[in-house]
Amino acid sequence: MLDLSVVENMLDSLGNRPPQVEPKTCLNNRHKDAGCRRCVDACPSTALSLNEVTGPTAGTTDVIVLDVEQCVGCGLCLRICPTNVFQQRSSPEIKLLDAFHNLRSSEPVELTCPQNEQPHRSRVPNSTVVGAPRCLSALSVPLLLALQKNSSALWLNDAVCESCPIGQTQPYIADSAIAANMILAAFGRPATLRTYTGDSEALGPPAERPVLSGEEPVYSRRDFFGSLGRLTRQAAVAVLSESLTLPEPGGPRPVDQRLPHQLPENRRQLLTALRALGAPTETQIDLHKISAATVLIDGDKCSACGLCARFCPTGALEFLSDESHFVINFLPAACVDCGICDLICPDDAVSFAYQNSIAPIIETEPGHLQAGNLVPCARCKQPVAGTPDTPVYCYVCSTPRPQEALLRSLPM
Repeated sequence: MLDLSVVENMLDSLGNRPPQVEPKTCLNNRHKDAGCRRCVDACPSTALSLNEVTGPTAGTTDVIVLDVEQCVGCGLCLRICPTNVFQQRSSPEIKLLDAFHNLRSSEPVELTCPQNEQPHRSRVPNSTVVGAPRCLSALSVPLLLALQKNSSALWLNDAVCESCPIGQTQPYIADSAIAANMILAAFGRPATLRTYTGDSEALGPPAERPVLSGEEPVYSRRDFFGSLGRLTRQAAVAVLSESLTLPEPGGPRPVDQRLPHQLPENRRQLLTALRALGAPTETQIDLHKISAATVLIDGDKCSACGLCARFCPTGALEFLSDESHFVINFLPAACVDCGICDLICPDDAVSFAYQNSIAPIIETEPGHLQAGNLVPCARCKQPVAGTPDTPVYCYVCSTPRPQEALLRSLPM
């Protein structure tokens, strides 16, 4: 007999409800001092908050909480969270992408939100207007890159934000357009993403334009059944993955499994979009708007504890070792600039630099960040970075114990 919850999940996957929250993937749950507030600060309806919860081991952890009654379903949190805490099995933007695939013209396209009371009155010359299913702030950079392929220019009508109750999302709309244009420029492509507020000089007087629904795309018979098949498969996979999940075995999990590494889906989508653009023509580009960074390790300070790689949420850092050597690898494509590796390093050996090149982000293989010899700790015999015949201590043994600190503080 099919569980009713499974049926509800399938119905949920076909609708547009508030996102589900997976607190386990939150950076604040990964490390109590992560201090990530991207979703809370961005939420236009104050539906998101961080609640302090005291853990069973030590310290206080900030847990993300969604107030469903306050949520307006704008979708901004879905794309702004670097680790996909918020999930929606079948977002309305999937239908929007289908609508763009069926456009038969290369003329400019204007995207406007449901708050626009006169979507047919467009100021973009010779354009087709497409009504987005929700706030334009839900449009991620990879989605904008995919949408712009079918038009000579993609315009985002953010002029409506001025009178919108959640109009504070407008800077996020503008940032997405800027980031998409910078990426296109890096690959030698023209900047085709434009906004009403940022490119007002190119707008004309209001004129009647045809309006297509981004929620109800116009399909041919073949297109319809193709889209229906994709939607059915997506719903089936989501439902089966939840209903057939095996229970976790009893007992404590190994240390390496307590902090799993997972590349977020929004980063996967971005990497797919970047690699589809080919080889970049510009090497220097400002990438701060897409959460990219370069990790640096001071070899003179690093003790090869491996904590940076263990706590990295995406697997951007990898620690490998044998009895006498170690290496730390770094994959820029997976780095979401969370800073946890810097927070967790007991040797103060980790630092960051802004990633200003697109080339490392499209690489599929990690590069060596740090390597060296391993020798036994002079006190506990655990492996630690050093040279033979030179006494060294691991980060635990090199930290003064409370009793030692007290003795050192006493006057001689």
